[in-house]
Amino acid sequence: TGFELAAEADDLSGNIQQEQVTRHVRRALQGLPADMRQVIIMKEYEGLKFSEIAEILGLPVSTVKTRMYTGLTELRKRLEHLRAAV
Repeated sequence: TGFELAAEADDLSGNIQQEQVTRHVRRALQGLPADMRQVIIMKEYEGLKFSEIAEILGLPVSTVKTRMYTGLTELRKRLEHLRAAV
């Protein structure tokens, strides 16, 4: 029916938009300094706690948190810049 086709089109559109968002996030993440990128990946993608990241990297927890929050701030700026360019 028409409703089923519309729902499938919406799903497809949503998938395409999600792929674009994922691509933008990856691009912005790659532009970050390696130390910030590493902490963000370990925390957000690998699900590690700040204390675990600190132990693995041999850093104080405060340094890990600083890299995380500074990196996320920079990531947000980069994503806003990419969004403005689109």
